Amino acid sequence: MWITMDLNFNLLETGSLALAIIATAFALQDGTSHYMKGFVLLLCYFVIGACFFVSNRPLDSDPNGVKMGLQSSTGTVLRA
Repeated sequence: MWITMDLNFNLLETGSLALAIIATAFALQDGTSHYMKGFVLLLCYFVIGACFFVSNRPLDSDPNGVKMGLQSSTGTVLRA
């Protein structure tokens, strides 16, 4: 179990958080609602989801880093 819960986010996580905050701030800036604003927020949600789907993530490794490689979200393993 020994998973560290630090706040060390990678670039994709930080960028998606910033994109979501900026898109939400612009959509809610004037205080009115419109179907196009909801569509933009929904599109932002799908773009972030697609980015996480196609991104490469590191394999679950031991604390000493024995397993080195990348595993895509589709399940293929890339080893160095």
